[in-house]
Amino acid sequence: MSNIAKVFSYSKGVQEKREELLKINKQLKKEFVGIDHVIDMITKLMEPWRIMPEAQNRPIIINLWGMTGTGKTSLVRRVSELLKSKLIQVDLGEFSDNKNFSVDFYEKYYDLSEQECIILLDELQNCKTIGQLGGELDRSSLRGLWSLLSDGKIVPDKRISKEYYQEEIEDAIQSYLRHGGVVPQSKKMKLQEQTKAYIKTNDVVVYDPDNEVEEVEDEDDDLAAVDESQIIPWHISEWTIGNIIKACGKKIKYSKYEIQEKLNKDFLNTAKFLLEILDKLEIQPQLNYQKSIIFIAGNLDEVYLMSKSANPDITPDILHENSRKITVPDIKNSLMKKFRPGQVARLGNSHIIYYAFNEQNFRDIIQLDLKRIKRNISDQFDVNLTFDKSVENLIYNEGVFPTQGARPVLSTVSTLVEASIPSCLKELITQYDKNYLLAPINVRMMLDGKENIAIFEMIDENNRRLNHEKVFLSIETLRNPIYDDEHVLIAVHEAGHTICQLVEFNEIPTKICAFSPNVNSDGYMERKLKEYTTKEMVYSYITVALGGWAAEKIIFGENRMGNGAIGDISKASGEAAAAIQSWGFGDLPIVIQRNSREDNEGVEYDSNTNAQIRKIIEECLEKATNNIKKNKKLLFEISGELLNKPHLVPQDLKEILKKYNFKLHKKTKLTSIFEDEISKIGIEWKPQYE
Repeated sequence: MSNIAKVFSYSKGVQEKREELLKINKQLKKEFVGIDHVIDMITKLMEPWRIMPEAQNRPIIINLWGMTGTGKTSLVRRVSELLKSKLIQVDLGEFSDNKNFSVDFYEKYYDLSEQECIILLDELQNCKTIGQLGGELDRSSLRGLWSLLSDGKIVPDKRISKEYYQEEIEDAIQSYLRHGGVVPQSKKMKLQEQTKAYIKTNDVVVYDPDNEVEEVEDEDDDLAAVDESQIIPWHISEWTIGNIIKACGKKIKYSKYEIQEKLNKDFLNTAKFLLEILDKLEIQPQLNYQKSIIFIAGNLDEVYLMSKSANPDITPDILHENSRKITVPDIKNSLMKKFRPGQVARLGNSHIIYYAFNEQNFRDIIQLDLKRIKRNISDQFDVNLTFDKSVENLIYNEGVFPTQGARPVLSTVSTLVEASIPSCLKELITQYDKNYLLAPINVRMMLDGKENIAIFEMIDENNRRLNHEKVFLSIETLRNPIYDDEHVLIAVHEAGHTICQLVEFNEIPTKICAFSPNVNSDGYMERKLKEYTTKEMVYSYITVALGGWAAEKIIFGENRMGNGAIGDISKASGEAAAAIQSWGFGDLPIVIQRNSREDNEGVEYDSNTNAQIRKIIEECLEKATNNIKKNKKLLFEISGELLNKPHLVPQDLKEILKKYNFKLHKKTKLTSIFEDEISKIGIEWKPQYE
């Protein structure tokens, strides 16, 4: 029996810990919205660390990448709570200057060395070691970070070593002997930081014997002069004493305060005792987190293309679909622009990508938080508060900024709902103070965005209104339709884009708006991004971009056109220039070098190149103009609807197109052309993975 493989001794524990992770997986999915795939991957990657930690000789590293507010940090915190595991959380933004990672980690987390724990390194993007121009940055203070990620070990810097402590103690002993153990009384001295001989180095307080005191030459100096009797020249800092105790472990049975008391009573012998203890240390202190699991969390804005937009009218579903196309190579390419290759390699290959929230995710977040409020009010006040659909809708319209995740939504719930409830409870007490109601009291809450009020009513045979409370809206009011010259111009402009989108791509836009809360846009047309680009598509993009300009000119005349097309013109010019200069869509497939601005806008090329660019713009403008003229009635119908509604969605446009019998025609796919051409030469072929 003694030869039975050791692995079987783990059988019971393995099953128990698997079940524990499965239970945690289910619980996390109840609490977090829109990240089921993240939770599944994390719990799977945690299995080796949780089930068989004895086999682990370096930390497991899991990278979490996503836009702000998608739950990266809070998820790791919750995992730590459910596992009842110690959590080390480090905001790496604190180390964007020269704060020393090793020293800080030693100071705060020395006691968790050699233990199984969870480490969260947040905001990694703030610690980049490659500059914007590609040069390396000197970030020597972060060496401990990369050492931790390499093998789980951190060797603190020279200020945390026995040699450093020995030098300080020996200097103190020499000072003691030089003064004969007597504190001098005559000299006036000034000290840094009032009366303490400390300096700050990289935000960690370090005792500096060389900077102990300075003689005061001028009594009127800004720094107050103090008698030397107020200090002891052979002082040993509390910081040093504390670190000696840490480094020596059980070899010193005294606390920091007991050591200080002994130094006060018998300095020389106590100092020599500290030196003897230090002399027995064989190596410099070393932190070991090999048995840990390290989560790295960060935001990589460049791979989430719309992440810097604060436009609340971006369609969440479009942003979500675009984020699902981000791959691990995209993440690594982004990291390579911020960190050295060896550092990127230390992050490993476990990269988990958070998707942007779609509309249903946001609504789930709202419903989850409303349930929390309902439960709290019921538990504390015996009031069964229900929420009308108008509550969810107004929170969504007012609080959703798709690129900013859950935080603005939760803040809006607090502002519109939680802030309004006290007035309802007060009214209940006032109205029924002499005629108590039995529990539970059923109350319904509604939100009226037009009147800007929160309405509470009793749910009984009369549905009596209790009260209404004023609410303040900052976004929804900006979407209210306005009929004036400015917005007529915007509506016609956006309708022009829409007509060209329908004709050129045979696709309905995802949203059109003439009243945008976005400060950078009076109106916009939103559409799905394409996964690839052809010459035909480039010409269509330019045609759509010029559609607004063409519509304004046709409807209002050249002299009454607005300046809102400046962005469209810039985009069309850039696309046309890139088509010739970079993409090989001109007379020859060559790259045309230019010594000018980095972008394509407004660049003057040689006469041949310039002529090709002008030809593209002329052709696309003619197409845009013809599209508008052929569909003028449809243009006015779309413009009119835009002036009456905050925005138009695909269903609105489908009804308009049906009214005018406008048919969308399918574009010929490249796969169809490929299949036709291959069949012409007698090759039988079909894809095997359909």
